[in-house]
Amino acid sequence: MKKGRSSAEQYRLSAAACADTHCAAGIPANSPYKKPLEAVQATGHHYAAERAQLRATGQFGYTPLNALSDWASRNQVGTRALGLVQGVGGTFGAVGAAGAACDTGFGCGLGVLAATASFDYGQAGFSQMLTGTYTPTLGQQVLTDLGLSPTAAAWAYAAMSLGAGVGAGAASAVTAADGAGPGAAEATTAANTESANQATYADYLQKAQTLDVSTAPNQAVFYSGTGNRALAEDFATANGKTTLEMTPGGSWLDSQKLYDVLPPDQADAIWSVLSQRYAEGASGSAVGFVEGAVPGGIFNTVEYPALQANPNITNVITGGH
Repeated sequence: MKKGRSSAEQYRLSAAACADTHCAAGIPANSPYKKPLEAVQATGHHYAAERAQLRATGQFGYTPLNALSDWASRNQVGTRALGLVQGVGGTFGAVGAAGAACDTGFGCGLGVLAATASFDYGQAGFSQMLTGTYTPTLGQQVLTDLGLSPTAAAWAYAAMSLGAGVGAGAASAVTAADGAGPGAAEATTAANTESANQATYADYLQKAQTLDVSTAPNQAVFYSGTGNRALAEDFATANGKTTLEMTPGGSWLDSQKLYDVLPPDQADAIWSVLSQRYAEGASGSAVGFVEGAVPGGIFNTVEYPALQANPNITNVITGGH
């Protein structure tokens, strides 16, 4: 629908699509993208002709199911649920480990260490449940203060906690037949793994704010939609330009395969940060291969609004093929 239209006409269509799909409704209030998307959504409500064109396709609208999904996203239900699981798992792990192996001094000592770590994970999990944001454990914070990265601190603390839990479980297996130690170790392991994954997300999100995605004037190329990445990269290579993934920072983040190691919403959030910085740092004319782009995708909701607001951009040439 955007093919052959001017940049201004394409923006009106994007804003109209944002209005009809309530593109800002699912964004948490504390997100840096909330206000920009609300502004685009409010602007789109005034483009009646464009909204009519979009609705005529039958692909745009806002259903009760969409509203429910946006409510869950806006209130970070997934993050809070993970926090609840970590909190409950950590608490049960602490209770189980505290008295799992006190038939021997060695086992009792390890049990106390495992119980302390599990309690730490439980407290962090319940805090995450209440706030909706990732909360590191006290142990992770100490290791970070000692110089480890958030990811390294999370895995190191998980390894130490798991070691204590397994040791306590082994001692208990020798002296008791009820298996309380191994159960505590399993509960601790689940909490530790989830916390490490959350720390990975926090670490990547922090890195996305500093990775090098700079481009020379008239060099930035954007893409969105099936098959358009290859077209954009071929065009960029042939014309001395660059896509986000061809910058040093974008290439590094692309190599991390975020969608294989993180939930899609977390991977989207990290790429959105890098994409916005890429668009904000572009200058001169920018080229976009966006035929078939999803209205709620990163280009339409993050990059294009950033390009429109970028005073150093003189023209955005889009239209796909």
